[in-house]
Amino acid sequence: MTIIAIKSVSSGLYLDGRRGESNPLMTKRPPRGDVYLNWTLEDLGNNIYAIRSVSSHLYLDGRNSSDSDPLMTNRQPIGDKYLQWTFESTGDNKYAIKSVSGGRYLDGRGGESNPLLTARPPQGDNYLQWVFEVML
Repeated sequence: MTIIAIKSVSSGLYLDGRRGESNPLMTKRPPRGDVYLNWTLEDLGNNIYAIRSVSSHLYLDGRNSSDSDPLMTNRQPIGDKYLQWTFESTGDNKYAIKSVSGGRYLDGRGGESNPLLTARPPQGDNYLQWVFEVML
């Protein structure tokens, strides 16, 4: 199983899965050896993935199109569109992370303490672009 860190292009902060809290955070700590900043991607087929925190074992929840904050959820992702994500290449090994349920993109915003969900197109928008760093 590959363990990754998910880094915002705009802020340089890492997605933080925390320890069972309901909302993910953004943090500047280095991700190597920090389980709160480590994630796994579960391939659900058809280029759809679930994003799971190594620390809490909870899944990133994209909610619906009217919600602006992602959650962390203890449900199984198979058959649950709220826990399903797609990745769109934006060039230079950068990706936009799109919620299947809400159609919004994960937004890393500069200086925010938590990620958001945004409906803007990701091309040329660093807030919506992420880099995956392999940890293990």
